[in-house]
Amino acid sequence: MINDEQTAGFTLIELMITLVIGMVILAGLSSVFVSNSRLSSTLADRTERMGDLYTVSHIMQTELRSAQATLTTITQGIPTRITYTPAGSNCPAGYFEYRQKPGVTPAYYELIWKRPENSDGTCNNGAAQQVVRDLDPVNGMVVTPLGTNPYANAFLNIDLYSLYQDQNQVQRTVSLSFKVWSRN
Repeated sequence: MINDEQTAGFTLIELMITLVIGMVILAGLSSVFVSNSRLSSTLADRTERMGDLYTVSHIMQTELRSAQATLTTITQGIPTRITYTPAGSNCPAGYFEYRQKPGVTPAYYELIWKRPENSDGTCNNGAAQQVVRDLDPVNGMVVTPLGTNPYANAFLNIDLYSLYQDQNQVQRTVSLSFKVWSRN
C-alpha cells in the first residue's frame, strides 16, 4: 500500500520538464523584446535624421529665398557649396557647405552654415557652424539648378541625404528633397 505522504508533490522528471518549458517560453519572450528594442532604436534614429534634414531644409529655404539671385553660386562635388548674399546686405556672402569634417577620426560628413549677418543685422565675421552631421559620404547634398538660366533666377532643387543604422546594424540612407528660388 502506498502512503499518501510519499505521493504528494512532483517528481524530479516533472520539475525538469516544467523548467525546460519555462525556459523555452522565456527565450521566446526575450527574443521578441530584443527585436522590438532594435526596431524602436532604428525608428528613433531614422526619425531624428529626418527631423534634422527637415530643419536644415527650412533654414536653407529661408536664407536662399532672401538672397540676391545674381550672387548665388554653386560648386559641386565634395565640398558642395551654395554661396549667397541676402538682398540689401552689405556683408560678405554667406554659404552652406557639405564637406568631410576635417581632422576627425572616424571621418564623417557635415553641412556647415556661414551666416552673412547676425540676427541684429550686423555682419557675421565668425566661423561657419555645423548645422547637421552624419550626411551620406557620397551624396550628402546634391544641388541641381533648374531652368534655362538658373543662376539668374536662382531656381534650385536641393537633395539632402543622411545615414542611419537599421535594426540589423546596416547603414541606410534617408533623404529629403526641396526646391528653392530667390524672391528678389
